[in-house]
Amino acid sequence: MSDAVSYAGGGDVLIPTRRHVPYCRREKSGYYSLIGNNGSSSFSMINETAREIIELCDGRKTLGEIFACLRDEYPDAQAETIKRDLFNSIDVLYGLRIIGFENKMDAEMNKLENIDSVYSVWIADEEDLPEITSYMRRAEKRQAGVAYCWGEDLARYFDSVNVRRKLFDFSSDYFLLKRADDVRKKAGGEISALIEIEYPTDIFVNSAYVNLVVGDCGHLGSLLRVITKYLRSCRYRSVNSIRIRIPKVDEAYLEDTLSACLEAGFELEAIQRREYGTDSSDLSIYVLHI
Repeated sequence: MSDAVSYAGGGDVLIPTRRHVPYCRREKSGYYSLIGNNGSSSFSMINETAREIIELCDGRKTLGEIFACLRDEYPDAQAETIKRDLFNSIDVLYGLRIIGFENKMDAEMNKLENIDSVYSVWIADEEDLPEITSYMRRAEKRQAGVAYCWGEDLARYFDSVNVRRKLFDFSSDYFLLKRADDVRKKAGGEISALIEIEYPTDIFVNSAYVNLVVGDCGHLGSLLRVITKYLRSCRYRSVNSIRIRIPKVDEAYLEDTLSACLEAGFELEAIQRREYGTDSSDLSIYVLHI
C-alpha cells in the first residue's frame, strides 16, 4: 500500500463516484454555485479544490489515489492541509449527494471470525438492514435483551433509513453475532447479539464509542474482543481507543454489560460528576486502549 493511500486513512478501500450535478456555475468570486441531489433546491457554494475533487471522483480512483493526485497538483501544500480539505470536501459533496461510495472490500470480509463452534461475528452491510430493524423491535418488546443503549432512545434503530445513513456515511459499524453455520451471505441470518460502534466526525480524533449492546450477554465479552481485534488491524479506521459511558444511576441495570466490558479489558478512566441527564447524575467513562 502506498504512503499516500496509507496516509489518507485506508483509502485503498473507498471509491468515491461522482453523480450527475443538476446545476453548477462559476461565480466571479472564483467559487462555484451548485444544486445537489439531496432534494433541496437551495444553492451551495464550493471552492475550486472541491470542484477538482468532483472531477477526480470518476468511479475508478480510490480515496487514497485522489489524495495522491492532489499532492501532485499542490506540491507546496502541507499533506495535513490537503487531507483536511479532501475529507471536508468529500463530507460536503456526499451530503449533497453529488458523490456516492463503492467499497472494494470483498464480501467475505464481512465475516470476521468464529468465536466458538456455534457463533461467528459479522460486520453489517445493507443486506442486514431488515434484520437489524426487526431485531431491535423484538428487543424493545423484551424478546431480546437490551443490555445497553446510550441515550436510551431505541426508536432510532427501528428506522432502516437512519441505520442505512450511519452505514453509508461510515459514522458507525454494527457488529452482529450469528450462527457460524449460516453459510449464506448473511441474508436472512438470524442475529443473536448486536453492538454498535460509533466513530468521531472529527478526522483528528482517534477514539470510538460503544452506543448499543443488545442480545446474549454471555457472548458480549467475546464479541467485544473480536471488535477490538478488527479495529486494531482495520486499514480504513484510525481508532486507538474505545469508550463506553455508564450512568451511575444505571450501574445495577447495566451490570452484565459492564462485566462484559471489564472482561474484554475496559478500565475505569474517569467519573464525570453531575454531567448526565435531567437529574445531573454522575457518568462513569470506561476505556479500552487498542
